[in-house]
Amino acid sequence: MATKIEKQIPISEVRANMAKYFKNAEKNPIIVSLDRGKSSRVILSSKFYNELMEAYEDKQDAEEMTILKKTHRGAFIPWNKIKKEMKL
Repeated sequence: MATKIEKQIPISEVRANMAKYFKNAEKNPIIVSLDRGKSSRVILSSKFYNELMEAYEDKQDAEEMTILKKTHRGAFIPWNKIKKEMKL
């Protein structure tokens, strides 16, 4: 599920108009600036960054849980049972 970056801007342009690109990061979350013709930086809003990191962490958690389930079959206690025993 790769997302292609549609807008690429030379780093000199970003430096000259940094406030504009930071402001636009809310509407257009991904902007790559180019340095000598190669992608080098990404500007995104903190909201988009947090959503991206949360999705990444969720994916990692799911992968770890799959591995745990395969390697420790029957070794888990259901959460409902724990809550009942602890009277939560």
